[in-house]
Amino acid sequence: MEPSGWIGQKHKLKHLMRSVHTGRIVHALLLTGPEGTGKRAAAEYLARGLVCAEADPPCGGCPACKQALAGIHPDIHVLEPERGMIRIDPVRALMNALSMRPYSAKLHVAIIDGADHMNESAQNALLKTLESPTGSVMFLLIAESASGLLPTVISRCQTLRFAPMSVQECAQTLMAQGIAPERARTLAGLAQGAPHKALRLNDDTEFAALRETVLRSIETLKSDKDVLTSANLLTQDKADPMRILDMLELWARDLMALQNGAPPFEADDVAKLQRCGIHGKRMLDAVLLARRQINANVAWTYVLENLYFSLLSHPKSTR
Repeated sequence: MEPSGWIGQKHKLKHLMRSVHTGRIVHALLLTGPEGTGKRAAAEYLARGLVCAEADPPCGGCPACKQALAGIHPDIHVLEPERGMIRIDPVRALMNALSMRPYSAKLHVAIIDGADHMNESAQNALLKTLESPTGSVMFLLIAESASGLLPTVISRCQTLRFAPMSVQECAQTLMAQGIAPERARTLAGLAQGAPHKALRLNDDTEFAALRETVLRSIETLKSDKDVLTSANLLTQDKADPMRILDMLELWARDLMALQNGAPPFEADDVAKLQRCGIHGKRMLDAVLLARRQINANVAWTYVLENLYFSLLSHPKSTR
């Protein structure tokens, strides 16, 4: 029984489940790749396979599988970032839970989603257990990039990389899910070929409105005196800063492509930014700095204003 919504990564699924069936599963897996490429779906599916007691796990029908599908299995533990970061106290609490005997399964399964958002103290706390693994714990670390993890953490894990599809392949996959062709192509571009992300965007009624607000905010940015007013459109919106930065990063990469003669993912949005004279490389550098500032707990208002000043401090792009 394959997981609902499993798209584009069946080869990874089969590889993972073969490891479970043959008993060759390592004690820690690091699943890396862009958002929406199926990492979390793979981790959850593997977790069900690890707690299922049937001959062909996960069967989907036994009590363990039903508990796992409902998110209430006592031996599956999930840790996620809070306010963009995983700090040491939740990791310590997880390590304490894992030190107990499994409640009903043969082992504990710990899913750390956003592992690259653990601060250094949290990673060092996790490392103590990774360095001295027991047979009763399986770690599934999920990260968009391994660059945010300590080399010592990475070295204790087996890494599986998840890649996006081409935009065309992603659009075709979405159309096979019943999405209209034009909308499928738009979603595939916005998701940069990541089908799970595209499906989430399709179900997200607030995303289109947020995209228009972000575009309007940048379009009103004409000079330094406009920074506070333009940024205020977004800081008052209460949207997730990381979501806005994701959007800006996609546009920055599209601008770089367009300004170097390559086709962008989202042509209409990028054409508007091109008319505003935004330079792609400068915008990308500003977004990457903004991410580091957010992870360092710098106030979003300051981060966004600094980003906007950066966009204005570069010569206008050629048109």
